[in-house]
Amino acid sequence: MSESVIFNTPILIVLYGIALAVTLFAKLNRTGAVLTWAGAFMVAGASALSLIMGAGLTETAAVVCLFLAIHLIRPKGGTK
Repeated sequence: MSESVIFNTPILIVLYGIALAVTLFAKLNRTGAVLTWAGAFMVAGASALSLIMGAGLTETAAVVCLFLAIHLIRPKGGTK
């Protein structure tokens, strides 16, 4: 963890945190595709920035896999 680029760079933590908040808000409130796509683009942008800053592919892929898992989970209730 001491060699982690993502956890040692505050801007990346903030970007991934905002993307997580937007993604969870979109999933829980069923706001439509706009916020879902916004969260996905924020993750892609933060991942690109982390790769530019020197993060390894495994470190970046681990974070992206977490966001993909969140997108695969369907909230309870409703038919959507």
